[in-house]
Amino acid sequence: CAIDPFKRELYAQKCYDLLKNDGRLIGLFLPLNNESCNNPPYQVTMNDIKRTFSNLFNIIKIETNINSIPERLGNEVYIEMVKK
Repeated sequence: CAIDPFKRELYAQKCYDLLKNDGRLIGLFLPLNNESCNNPPYQVTMNDIKRTFSNLFNIIKIETNINSIPERLGNEVYIEMVKK
């Protein structure tokens, strides 16, 4: 949600470039469904995340983050991906 939507593909590519073969990208993603698109946090959905990363990575795990702070509970996901 912090990365400008127009730069997300560049971010995914940089992650791919930095990882060795079969490297893993592990992170917490905030799929905010807010309407604010002019400044962070930018709108992002699970479909956006999958579309951005699926060409370069196999997504092997998506789980709701159970350790979120109360304000983000149910709106953060833990994702593991493996470089293709």
